[in-house]
Amino acid sequence: MALGAVGWTFRDYDGERATLKLWIAPVTAVNLPTVLTQTGNLYTALQGVSLCNIVRERLLVADSPRESNVNASSSAAQREIKALVRYTDVDQYFDPPANLIFNEGYGKSFACEVPGVDLQYLEANSDLFDLTQAPWNGFVTAFEALVHSPYGGGVEIIEVQHVGRSS
Repeated sequence: MALGAVGWTFRDYDGERATLKLWIAPVTAVNLPTVLTQTGNLYTALQGVSLCNIVRERLLVADSPRESNVNASSSAAQREIKALVRYTDVDQYFDPPANLIFNEGYGKSFACEVPGVDLQYLEANSDLFDLTQAPWNGFVTAFEALVHSPYGGGVEIIEVQHVGRSS
């Protein structure tokens, strides 16, 4: 199954960059308005959870700047402070209710990283983010509405964990 993709480039306080790329449903003339709306929703949600500036957004059919190349204003905005988003493919079949086309990715786990996250939303005494509270609940909703696994199935976020990375 051919998939589309969406991605963002983040710029931190020091001017360093990090990227996030996610698979989405194939983009067609019919679903383009929905994909653009969902991409905008996830962009807004990312702005709520990351202190970095988003300086570029890429969609399989477009590659356009979202903002100027200005460094993030908060000194806490560091690309190395990341949220590891773990999610799973939740579609067992691609053709319900007939259920003749099995999804090979069903039940498989995947992950991506969001750079420059705001650590104030961590659960108490934990390295996990509280997904029931804003802004993370909005992120979960926007992510699950837009993102697909590399196999093409819909996804569900399992957890989001604070991690430190250098790239």
